[in-house]
Amino acid sequence: MSERDNIERRITVEYGRRYVYLTMHDSSAKLLPHREELFQQPFPLTRSESADEAEDCWQACYQHISDAVVFPLQGDGGPAAESTEDDSPPSG
Repeated sequence: MSERDNIERRITVEYGRRYVYLTMHDSSAKLLPHREELFQQPFPLTRSESADEAEDCWQACYQHISDAVVFPLQGDGGPAAESTEDDSPPSG
């Protein structure tokens, strides 16, 4: 059984070589008031440095969410069903 989950908020972080753009949108993809920020890098980054910074941001976000909610679901995205049947191979 799969349960549909509606998106209530979408947070986006976009990394560039000079700026980082942070936004939050509602369920209709409308930008929320006062939820848009543009941060300037202290100095222009190389493409590699920008990618590394984005990876650090991803890791920090992942850690925050992992600490706050359950571990990410694997597989088809649906909850795993528990079976009462014996799954050992038949003997004989």
